[in-house]
Formats: sequence, structure tokens, C-alpha cells
Amino acid sequence: MHELLEHHEVRLGQTLEVASAGPVSAFAAATALPWTRRKRAFVDLDPMNQLLEVGETAAHLEVLVVRGELVRVTSPEGIDLYSPAGLPGRS
Repeated sequence: MHELLEHHEVRLGQTLEVASAGPVSAFAAATALPWTRRKRAFVDLDPMNQLLEVGETAAHLEVLVVRGELVRVTSPEGIDLYSPAGLPGRS
């Protein structure tokens, strides 16, 4: 259990780093992260695993919003975008 919590804290840090330039969608963030223990690129995953990884990334982004480290806005197209909290012009 401790290893799983550690893994998620590492992943939250990686996700925060990807979103630091903001704004970023869950899909864009997922494509920038390494996947599996082999650190595979997103494009090297099969479509089902790509879908799962975007969902996992979205969950990590939402945790970072709850922690106050990111803010979420929805684009006019309905896409949630994440940016670092505390930047000028963002609440």
C-alpha cells in the first residue's frame, strides 16, 4: 500500500510539472508523461491503454485542483484546461 501511495505522489508531481506551463488538457498532459514501468511514450500504447491513461491523468489533475495547486477552467469548446494556481489573472 505504501508503494502505491508513493507512486501516486510521484505521479502527482510529474503531472504538476507538465501543467506548470498551463493551460493543459488531460489529453495533452497524458501525452507528455511516461507510462508503465518501462516509461513508454503515450503514442506507443494501444488505444485502450491510451484511453485509460487519459482518465488517470484527469484524476491526478483534479487532485491537484483540490489541493489548490492547479485551477481548472472550461474552454468554450467544453474542454477542461488546467493551469498553476496563483498566477496573475487566475483564481
